[in-house]
Amino acid sequence: GHGHPGVTALCGMAFLAGGHTPGRGPFGAHVQRTLDYIIGCVQEDGLIRDSGTRMYSHAFATLFLAELHGMVPGDRTKKALEDAVRWIVDNQNALGAWRYNPFTTQADLSVTVCQLQALRAARNIGIRVPKATIDSAVKYVMKSRDRQGLFYYKIAGRGAWRKNRQYAINSAGLTALLSAGIYDRELQDPVLRWLGGEYADVADYYGTHFYYWYGNYYASQAFFQAGDAWFKPYYT
Repeated sequence: GHGHPGVTALCGMAFLAGGHTPGRGPFGAHVQRTLDYIIGCVQEDGLIRDSGTRMYSHAFATLFLAELHGMVPGDRTKKALEDAVRWIVDNQNALGAWRYNPFTTQADLSVTVCQLQALRAARNIGIRVPKATIDSAVKYVMKSRDRQGLFYYKIAGRGAWRKNRQYAINSAGLTALLSAGIYDRELQDPVLRWLGGEYADVADYYGTHFYYWYGNYYASQAFFQAGDAWFKPYYT
């Protein structure tokens, strides 16, 4: 009987990608309701939550607010966005990263990339994001790489999992670097080659599993930003 801010935000961004904004387009009313719901979920401390949702949802909701505010600026949206960004910044831990819940010393790459994307989108439209926050997060992402340039899911803390042959995590890791403004081909190419080689197996084995969709949510962004030489083979 409750909404889910993360899923709602992702759906809202799909409408935004189609050019629908509050008061504009056949689905403008849907976007307006999405905005009203997301803002209604912003708590006094800036956390966006409904029914116990966690940092994933907060990041996707923040990303939605940033994308919408970049298209249709508004004081109400800006205030909610600034509060949400401040929450992300304040909850970055000593590792330079984030985990499922706020105020934790734990961290993983999957949650961290969500926060980085939200911060990047906010910064792109003029919301203040401390440079130290981004720098610290980038250090964590870089520490999550192995000698071949692939990414580990979790490198420190309880249950640290150093297995790095994961399509979704490597897609997310590469997108994290891109979200931080790092476009070094020497860092990108090993991951892109590995993802390209793994796609068929992932599609066959996980084709109906959320691993496939989660992995390609990030892989599509990574391949697209890498340019046509990488994106066209992936897309086809």
